[in-house]
Amino acid sequence: MLAIMLPLDGNVREEYPTGTEMPFPMMLLLWATATLATITWLAAAVLGGLALAKRMPHPGWAAAALIVNAFSAALFLWTR
Repeated sequence: MLAIMLPLDGNVREEYPTGTEMPFPMMLLLWATATLATITWLAAAVLGGLALAKRMPHPGWAAAALIVNAFSAALFLWTR
């Protein structure tokens, strides 16, 4: 979702600066991608944390999910 959301957000900011009316389909697309990105981010954080806490057989995948989440959160905050 991060790979979809960042370019989409950048294009929208160019075409529709703050205060400019945006077409409804574009608003719906942004809302849907932001909602899906939030849900997947939270799920990866919870499942990665649980996998590390319960010492699952492959902790590398859980650590990778948490690293990607931390990176995406930092990137989101940096671009705001």
